[in-house]
Formats: sequence, structure tokens, C-alpha cells
Amino acid sequence: MNPTMIYILTTVISFVAIGFLLYEFKGKILPFGMATIDPTAIGDIDYQSEAFKDTLTAEITDALGFLSSGILTEIPRDMITSEGAAGDFGNVPQWKTFSGTMTPIASGTEVDINNLSTYKQRFPWLHREYAVGAEDIVKMITGADTLGEVAKKLGPFLARTIQAMSINALKGAFATALATSHSTGAAYTSGTINVTAANAARLLLGDNLNLLNKMISHSKVTMDGVNLMIASYGTQNRDELKSGKLPQFLGMENWMDDTLTAVATIYSSFFSEAGSIGYSFAPWERTDVNGQKFSGMGVDIEPYRLPNLSGGVSSLIIRLHCMVHLNGMAYNSATKNPSNAQLATGSNWTKVVDDDKKIRIVELKTK
Repeated sequence: MNPTMIYILTTVISFVAIGFLLYEFKGKILPFGMATIDPTAIGDIDYQSEAFKDTLTAEITDALGFLSSGILTEIPRDMITSEGAAGDFGNVPQWKTFSGTMTPIASGTEVDINNLSTYKQRFPWLHREYAVGAEDIVKMITGADTLGEVAKKLGPFLARTIQAMSINALKGAFATALATSHSTGAAYTSGTINVTAANAARLLLGDNLNLLNKMISHSKVTMDGVNLMIASYGTQNRDELKSGKLPQFLGMENWMDDTLTAVATIYSSFFSEAGSIGYSFAPWERTDVNGQKFSGMGVDIEPYRLPNLSGGVSSLIIRLHCMVHLNGMAYNSATKNPSNAQLATGSNWTKVVDDDKKIRIVELKTK
């Protein structure tokens, strides 16, 4: 199982194991300020009062291809340094390229002493939240456990949030800084994916192109490749689509993710090495209205209770504290906790790597 899923699900299970936080709900009224309160009500549940049937489990239909493929992987926390006391930004240091060759030893000649330095890969810490609540009477009448369903789906939901932030950071990096060095641009946008276009994208990494062993694309692009017989399932048999196997595209594993939507009919597909995009969790702490202190890493789940509304409303406030980072890039904006739209803005990113081949992800644009 992906490390993100393992970490998040472990966090969720630890809360569920103590009675789904009912003790924490007991007798607490936490102010919501000006926030909108719109809990799950009886009208939100489709049921028959005489013969209630169990509600089908909620679904998160996103394929989460970046996480599943290993393109997006966790950066060990000890590799990250903070920038400034406020902790709004951080840095993933990277050694510069070890270049040159050794020189001949000659009598009476001193050898030059070289240095090895690092470059700075700055990133912003990202803080997101989501709240869901339900009137107690919903479970009493219908049997539908809204908050229990939230607990079961929390892992994939948080993973989807991390992937969405990563995709937006990727869009921002390729909008300007990597638009020439790591993208085919408009060169192949007049047609669908083909061998020539794919090889041109891979060649952007020069003699390191063999490191690009994973492809991620919209399902439409993948099926274009299957129809052209350049993406196969091992036997060139299209019936194997039913088997759940991953197709191979020019020797690369091909993962599908429909969050890579078309922009003006043009799709972006990415060829990558595992781990070209990273994420990590940030520590958090808070104090509740009773003065009790809580702390943790990454995911904070806070109970909220309004006993005097609609017969009682129980809610969960879910917060995520993390970072996402594309290797070789630096976030250059002073904006703290940027939105997904700000992550996708090209002017907010600078290429800092000293060798383009260290950024092991390339973009192919096609119809």
C-alpha cells in the first residue's frame, strides 16, 4: 500500500478505535464563528421509513495515478529544513552536480582543491481543512452513519487532496520554467499521441531518457495509444483491458488519471522517473476550549459538537498540513499557504537545478 495511504489510514484508525471520538464530543460546544453550518439532514438521505436499506458506501472515483504509480512519493522529514522562524516555507537541499574528471599526477604540481555545494529548493507549507457534520436524528431514524462513512473514506480523500496540490504545482512549473527544457510545447498538438511525439518528449532528457520508466496520462490519451498499437497489454489483445493490467507504452508503465483534463482540447501526458515529485507532512498543535493540548504530524481531526441545534449535531473538522515539491524547482513567491490556483501559476516557480537532467519528468502535449 502507498505510504501516504498507510500513514493517513493509521491516523484515522487510531481515532476510530476509541469510540469514534464520542468522548471528545461529550459536552463540548466549539464556536464556528461565521462559518456556514450545513450538516447532513434527514432530507439528504434517500430512505423508506418502513423498510430502510443500507446506503451504498461512498466512493472516491479518482484513480490517484500519481500516488499509485510512485511518481509522487514521500520525502523523509529529516531531509527538509525550515526557512525562518514562522515556518511558512521550507527547503529541500540538493547537492550540485559532481562534474569534471581527475587530472594527471605530475611531479612538483599541486592538485586544485574543489568544493561541493548545494542549491536551494524552496517550497511553501500547505494547510487545508474540510468539515462534515450530521444531525444526530439522521442516524436514529435512518441508520445512516455519516461520520462513520467519513472515517472510512478519509484516507483516499486526503490522498486526493495531496495529489491535487501536486498536479497544480506541476502545472505551475511547466507553465514557464520548464516550458522549453522539459516540454514538447505546441510541436505535436495538431494530432493524437504517436511514437514520434513520445520519443521527442523522452529525448528532452537526453541520454538519461531510459530513466523515464513511468507514463501518466488521461484515459483518452492511453486509449489512443492502444488503438494505434503503441500501448499494449503484453499480447496486443485489447480484450485484456478487462484484466486490470497496466498497459506498456514504449516500455513504460502507463497509468491513467482523468484529473489531467484537456485545456482547449490539448492533453498533457507526463513521462517520469519514480519520485520526481515529493510530499511530506508538517507537525501541528492546537488547544481546545477546555485547555487540553493536542499535537501530531500531518493530519488533525478535531471533533465539534452543537447539542442545541436540530436535536444535536456532531461534526469533524479535518485539517491537513503538508508540502509538495517538484525536484529541481523552487517556489519564489512570498505568498504563504498558496491556493491550488497559486501553485499552478507559472511566475511562482523558478528552475534552480544545475543540470536539467536532474528533473526527471517531461511533458508531451497532444490532442
